[in-house]
Amino acid sequence: MDEQGATSIEEQAAGWFVTMRGPQAEQEKARFEAWLERDARHREAYARIGGIFENARVLRASGQYGLSRKRGAFITVRKAFAPVAIAASVAILAVIGLATPGLAPWPSDQSRPEAITLETPPRTIRTFALPGGGALVLDRSSKAVVHLGDPGPRILLLAGRMQLKAMGSAESVTIAAGANTIATRSGVLDVALDDHEGTSVRLYSGYAQVHPHFQSAAYVVEGRSLQIGHPLYLIRGNIIQARDGFVVNERDWPSGWAQYRAVPLSRLVSIANRYAETPIVLDDPAIGAQTVSGRFRFNDASSLARNLATIFDLEVTERNDGLHLQRR
Repeated sequence: MDEQGATSIEEQAAGWFVTMRGPQAEQEKARFEAWLERDARHREAYARIGGIFENARVLRASGQYGLSRKRGAFITVRKAFAPVAIAASVAILAVIGLATPGLAPWPSDQSRPEAITLETPPRTIRTFALPGGGALVLDRSSKAVVHLGDPGPRILLLAGRMQLKAMGSAESVTIAAGANTIATRSGVLDVALDDHEGTSVRLYSGYAQVHPHFQSAAYVVEGRSLQIGHPLYLIRGNIIQARDGFVVNERDWPSGWAQYRAVPLSRLVSIANRYAETPIVLDDPAIGAQTVSGRFRFNDASSLARNLATIFDLEVTERNDGLHLQRR
């Protein structure tokens, strides 16, 4: 387990949780025990990870709270859980880039790894196909660990954004993100973490339930069945109906496409620059204040810059620091 690569005690605990349930457990045992002894916070974080992980397993299989329960009812969580997501890891079928046409076959049971951590570099979207059916898409600079077990995969989102495409999968899937758990079967949904310990969830199809681990001492926050097309924002135990803002449809972001309404050019350019080798530069702030609507390929900065130049009668100049948009 690479302790230096983890940015927090919680990530280290998640990494050790994965390692000690994988094929390297025996050879890493001494290092793991030394890590536990080094700091009481290490032991506390590891215990929290294990507790939340076990709760996700019980919740999903529960007749009262699991996915087999009657739709439309609410989940009431009465135990306070730490605001740290759990981790275990996943065996993966394949990793593909945006231009890759197919998926490699899943290895045999004898060769498949017990656990793996999934991570994407900056500017890159990748799709991981799961052996039980469906796929997991990670946005740029995202990180997740998934564990394949009974009765189905458990995914921990540690950073960034993911889209789960569970269509065609016979198994239920549990996602832990921030201080929340989302359970789904045969659904397509986005889950994203922000810089304020908040989690955004949007269901595009199928069925999913969400509930917070963290509970206030004064009241219990109920879980909620997600409605298709109605995003939720979850933070510190609160479930809030999120506003769409300029977003019309982002379901196709794994392919680099999104539909926006009255989005400021400065915001659209900011989105595109997250994926751009050569960024777009707006020479005049007034250009960025203009708005545009439509369906955009945000991961092709060069085409986007030229399309915007045509729409707004701008000039594109390529320089060392980027593609400059300026008035003619």
